[in-house]
Amino acid sequence: MEKDIEIALNKISSLLSFVYNRVENKDAKALLKNSKIGINSIKDIMETKFIAYKPINILVADDVKLNTCILEAILDDREHKIFIVYDGQEVLDKMQEFKEINKEIDILLIDHYMPNMIGSQAVEIIRKNQLKYSHNNLKIISITSESNSIIKLQELYDEHISKPFIKNDIINITKILKKKIRNNK
Repeated sequence: MEKDIEIALNKISSLLSFVYNRVENKDAKALLKNSKIGINSIKDIMETKFIAYKPINILVADDVKLNTCILEAILDDREHKIFIVYDGQEVLDKMQEFKEINKEIDILLIDHYMPNMIGSQAVEIIRKNQLKYSHNNLKIISITSESNSIIKLQELYDEHISKPFIKNDIINITKILKKKIRNNK
């Protein structure tokens, strides 16, 4: 019985730590930090309305501005911060810029055919130099109308979304990836 209680308290402590690391609101952080581990404090924390996840940073890379506008409109909500670039080199630059200020891109939606550097070249560089550009939990989604060009490169990507975009496909894939990201951070 004591061992079960100890295991439960360890799980609760892990849960508190998990939630603490993902909230932005200072009042919520203070409540979490000062909470005694127990059922009542868990209930208080879960009922606190001002707890919010840190937004997921999404980088959209496509040289067609209409496509970036469509994706931005579909993904725009409080859970996301969306950044737009227009070629593969800009992807690398933006990801390195984030890394330098201790931030991360969580999801990269990247077109295949873009000027200066095609999407798969940028993704190969990111995958080979993971620590320079991102974290190990980066999720990369290819976005192209020519899925045949991606078939040989499937191992580079976590998901694929075909053009023209279908709103529900984008929402469903990003929802699944957000859960994976938040569970692994």
